[in-house]
Amino acid sequence: MFNKIPTDDKPQIFTKNIIDDIYILLSETFSSDIENSPYQFFVYGEIFTKELLIIVSLINQESDIDCISCFLSCDQSLTKNKNDIDQVINFYGKLFEDFIETNFENIEYMPEWTESPDPRISYRVSRENISLTLKANKLLEQH
Repeated sequence: MFNKIPTDDKPQIFTKNIIDDIYILLSETFSSDIENSPYQFFVYGEIFTKELLIIVSLINQESDIDCISCFLSCDQSLTKNKNDIDQVINFYGKLFEDFIETNFENIEYMPEWTESPDPRISYRVSRENISLTLKANKLLEQH
């Protein structure tokens, strides 16, 4: 649903431990920037045969429609090496650092996938609240 590479494969969802690790890392890294704000991180991820998809949203807890979501798609080979994993996390850090430095103004939303300096990593930025999308999809599956 969110992935860049079309596939019929059913993804494996990130474990709670992985999600928590990424969430804690981002929250600690940006604690001084968001501690007095209504913003909170939300992390979601899917693992496909050829792709690892990580979505990090910064959601305004006072307004579900005030949200920035970064979708990051990377080649599955990047999951084999700790330095590559660090590079993926650092890329996220740089994106959110840029957002926070501009007070979330003048953010260039990119609905299409854009290649990063590392061609194995692509990203897109949207206003979609992934948490709400996942809840809506769960409700639709039940009915």
